[in-house]
Amino acid sequence: YTLFGPHALYFHLFQLVLCIASAIILFHVFKYSFKPGLALFLSLVFLVHPINSQVVFAIPNLQDSLFFFFGVLAIYLLLRFKSIKSLMLVTASMFLCLLSKESAVVFIAMALVYLYWFDSSKRLYTFAGMMVLPTVAWLILKTQAVSLIGHSYIAPIDKLSLGGRLLTAPSIMLFYITKFIFPWKLASGYYWVYPAFSIRHVLLPLIVDLAVIALVVYMGVLIRNRASKSQYFTYLFFATWCALGFLLLVQIIPLDFTAAEFWFYFPMAGVLGMIGVVL
Repeated sequence: YTLFGPHALYFHLFQLVLCIASAIILFHVFKYSFKPGLALFLSLVFLVHPINSQVVFAIPNLQDSLFFFFGVLAIYLLLRFKSIKSLMLVTASMFLCLLSKESAVVFIAMALVYLYWFDSSKRLYTFAGMMVLPTVAWLILKTQAVSLIGHSYIAPIDKLSLGGRLLTAPSIMLFYITKFIFPWKLASGYYWVYPAFSIRHVLLPLIVDLAVIALVVYMGVLIRNRASKSQYFTYLFFATWCALGFLLLVQIIPLDFTAAEFWFYFPMAGVLGMIGVVL
């Protein structure tokens, strides 16, 4: 805005380049676990999948583009460089990720998971210590700007109790699963809620969700029995990535919509990583 003013073209161009860059970085992350051809295929699916279209096209969702770019860049830097000094770059990327969107906590968590499973304990503790100051600075900035805890209560999901939100959660999970497999009739936001138990809107989605989770666990068991230990932990890493993403989406903490396609941007990378290991 400072450079070009309120001209949509430059915002769209910047956002498009940012999302392409994120897919390229994700490709390099996948290359550490998969052959280049498979890594390219998975990153291209991530780039062009219709469920991610709003992250690329909608200017109000620029925060999601920035959040993922800085977060996946931090993960790539962890993979690419093994020195203690390189953690300064990782910490800087994570701080920019936090400034972009508070959901950056999931990227910090994934960085800690990677260091715990695949790297040295020295780098783990050093990174954890280095993240304290940026996190405190971000909390102070957030408190001064919009308060630490605040919500606009603009959607029906905001007005439900935790029990009502949990009853809606199975249909939310099913929404993202079905939109990932068959992205049809997309919208900028969804406001439905199901605060009362019903077979159609609560039980049946729950059964499908549990079936998908059972499939994920079954594939994990197969990989543990038939593949290398490294592949098994890679599968666990991406499964954790996906699970953390879904944890943000099931309305334990109420959000501005019941569901929104652009929120799947982070967990989709984890889903594609698991698919990559299976393939």
